[in-house]
Amino acid sequence: MRDVSFCLYEGEVLGLAGLVGAGRTEILQAVFGADPRSDGCIVIDGKELAMEPTHDAIRHNLGLVLVPEGRKIQGLFLKFSVQQNMTIVRLDSTLKSLGMIRRKEEEIAAEEYQQKLRVKTPSLSQRIVNL
Repeated sequence: MRDVSFCLYEGEVLGLAGLVGAGRTEILQAVFGADPRSDGCIVIDGKELAMEPTHDAIRHNLGLVLVPEGRKIQGLFLKFSVQQNMTIVRLDSTLKSLGMIRRKEEEIAAEEYQQKLRVKTPSLSQRIVNL
């Protein structure tokens, strides 16, 4: 892939279309930090940002999300609950000493996500595989 460039403004949504093998998936994964970039940079609000690995994209709190093509393979932990899948990106903020998860904080975070994203599920404890 060469010379890929795009500019977005607040409130805009970017989607890429193309034939299989055209590189659209690789471009978006590189922007999000899921795949390494061989060169180039990502500039947001005039600041160059490192987006490697993916937690940098989350840490910068840009509203940037990546919905992978193969959600069951790349995007979900099928044997985990809805709550665990929702909060896995914030795992470091729910951990206490010795790597134990603060379940109450995890539950509160999942309820916040459920409300913000209007997630409809029988229960936050429901396993993803059973949805």
